[in-house]
Amino acid sequence: MNAMRWLLSLLAGAGLLGFAGCKSTPQSAAAPKTAPAGSYPSQPDAKVIVTPGAASLGRVASVNLASQFVVITFPGATLPVPEQKLSVFRQNLKVGEVRICDVRVAPEHRGRNLVADIVAGQVAVGDEVRVE
Repeated sequence: MNAMRWLLSLLAGAGLLGFAGCKSTPQSAAAPKTAPAGSYPSQPDAKVIVTPGAASLGRVASVNLASQFVVITFPGATLPVPEQKLSVFRQNLKVGEVRICDVRVAPEHRGRNLVADIVAGQVAVGDEVRVE
């Protein structure tokens, strides 16, 4: 019976020594704490990807590079107003900006056509146009 107690005491002591040695990393090498939700990245060169919502989405139907204007088809019920600036996206990256000149509603088409001046960037047929 004494041998059994001695063995249990030895195992218990070894277990305590094993648990005491688990935390061997110094404070400076510990994993960094995560920032709370909604805070800015801690590194100035950290890349943040922002995905805008698809509300008020149109498509570039035609481009006239010589005259710097585009025709945009807006299938939604809400249309931008004249002189409003819109952003142009290709594969979710902003590639340009346009300003609405004229709005034409064609009943024979399912969409509405907008004429817009190209203000900045490179605009191509098929690009997405969003109200920001």
